[in-house]
This record gives sequence, C-alpha cells and structure tokens, in this order.
Amino acid sequence: MKRYAYTVTGIVQGVGFRYFTRNTADRLHLTGWVRNAEDGSVEGEVQGDDAVCRSFFERLRSGPSYALIEDVVTSECPSLQNERGFSIAGY
Repeated sequence: MKRYAYTVTGIVQGVGFRYFTRNTADRLHLTGWVRNAEDGSVEGEVQGDDAVCRSFFERLRSGPSYALIEDVVTSECPSLQNERGFSIAGY
C-alpha cells in the first residue's frame, strides 16, 4: 500500500478535472482526495496498490477533454489507516 501527494498544473480548473480525478480513483478502487489550489493547480493525495497509483497518474496526464496538462508532480507520503473512498475536498 502506497500513498502519494500530487500536484497537477496547466489548465486544470474550471474544466471538470476534480470530478475526472474522483471518477478515475473510484474506478481504480483508490482512496484519497483532490482539491483546487489557490495557484490554479489541482492537488491531492491518493492511496492504494503502487502499480494502480501509477496507472492513476498516467490517466491524470490525459485529463478531461477541456484540460491542458502541463505536469503531474508526485511524492510519496505516509499511508493513512481506515480511509474510505475518494473525495473532492470542500464538498
């Protein structure tokens, strides 16, 4: 089980990116969260099998149709116990 913090830059706000991220995580059975950052990026954390997390990041690099992804930066962070589901922070 791995947990990663991630930041996605580019045109990622106002294009449904957080919903795309949540739906992708749900399909892959990952836990975590996503939110818009003040600098215009999208950030979050994701947890699950390492190979599945890597697949998640590959899908984020494509994003929804109106997004323009510049970069996806990830870093490993401590796993959380008993986390359920994947949420859009603030909702």
